[in-house]
Amino acid sequence: MSDFKRYLNIYTMETVLPGTGETVKFRPINTGQIKKLMMYDNMEESAAIEDALDDLITECVISEGFDITKIYLQDRFFLLLEIRRATKGNKYSFNMLCDECHSQSVQDIDLNVLKVTTLKKPEETPVVTKPGTAKKKAVIQVKDDRIEVKKPELDNWNVVKINDNLSLRLQLVTVGIEKNARNSMSSLEGLSDVEKQITLMDYINAMCIKSVITPEGEDEGLSIEDKIYLLNNIVPDEMMKITEWFSAHDFGIDFTLKIMCPHCKNTIDREIPLESFFF
Repeated sequence: MSDFKRYLNIYTMETVLPGTGETVKFRPINTGQIKKLMMYDNMEESAAIEDALDDLITECVISEGFDITKIYLQDRFFLLLEIRRATKGNKYSFNMLCDECHSQSVQDIDLNVLKVTTLKKPEETPVVTKPGTAKKKAVIQVKDDRIEVKKPELDNWNVVKINDNLSLRLQLVTVGIEKNARNSMSSLEGLSDVEKQITLMDYINAMCIKSVITPEGEDEGLSIEDKIYLLNNIVPDEMMKITEWFSAHDFGIDFTLKIMCPHCKNTIDREIPLESFFF
């Protein structure tokens, strides 16, 4: 009897994530996985949909040691795009309702035209020295019969100065941070949809605080409650500094395109809907 299973879904691709720079090997989606996704079609619970997509990515990726929770959110969407292209090609069609003439049309786009921005790795960039000065090198010191190697300082690319006495060391949002934020909210009841969105962002922002820096030193042991308290008790201008840091370090796929209505020729910038991305 022939072992037909050896010849199923043998195609493998690889891509480089724009955030972590990690090379990931993956396979296209199979029919069984499409059926699983159909169970979530038209579902309004975003957490369940995102968990289903994370399971899909994990099943498709064949790179050893891959952990979906450790990649950035933007890398997750990029990987979904790559898996979709490997499965159904670069053409994507969706329905659009024109804001001007209120007519409906089918839009066909090429996924290859979507702009992808990579994240710089400033943590690997040595401190910039003035022209004519020597670059900083590692210093070897002997202390109490122990050899210590002091590495050159790196740019504090992820430190945001809130005021003269307070700075925050931040990290970019990972899939794991988002999941932990949603899980932390699971016990909260009676919140409206708007309150849920605001609270979720509070948890995510708090979990992105790696440490708090004051004149007394750097504290990495703050609880999630203390971090949320901190965020709720800084002034709006100080909160804006955190928002601007995330904006300055944004990357990944830009799902926004100029789309023209074929009936009235009205052209608008619109984010591509992903409801039927795999169907």
